[in-house]
Amino acid sequence: MAKAKVERKTMSYEFNGDVLSIETSAGIVHSFDFGDVPEELDAEFMALGRKTKMANFAVNAKSEAERIEMIQTGFERLKDGEWEKEREGGGPTVSAEVEALAKIKGKPVAAIQKALQAYDKATRAAILANAKVVEEAAKIKAARESVTVDLGDMV
Repeated sequence: MAKAKVERKTMSYEFNGDVLSIETSAGIVHSFDFGDVPEELDAEFMALGRKTKMANFAVNAKSEAERIEMIQTGFERLKDGEWEKEREGGGPTVSAEVEALAKIKGKPVAAIQKALQAYDKATRAAILANAKVVEEAAKIKAARESVTVDLGDMV
């Protein structure tokens, strides 16, 4: 006896270059407007692609609901200027501007990221463009670039 074929509805993606819309199997549409993402991330987007970056957030998801949640969380980080979250193996944690703001305010980076979410894109951009933030961010970037570490002795 032949096994009955089960039709499985999956998520669908529509991308017009500015807005990514994801429709779940239940018909719920989630939209992500890349106009909300800081301009300084444009170079990274050009190198990787917006849709690809969004899909990468959910690469380890085990369910559709988890996939949507991971994409939404990742998009919120992008809106805050954070290209990647800290990974166990290293890599960038936050933008230098967000790290600078945390240092200036004497607060944890996570608290600064959460506080920035309360503001619209223009206000977030103005906060991150503050002269004190820009100056401190330049120092952080220079420090990041000047550090070299030899890990050969660890092999």
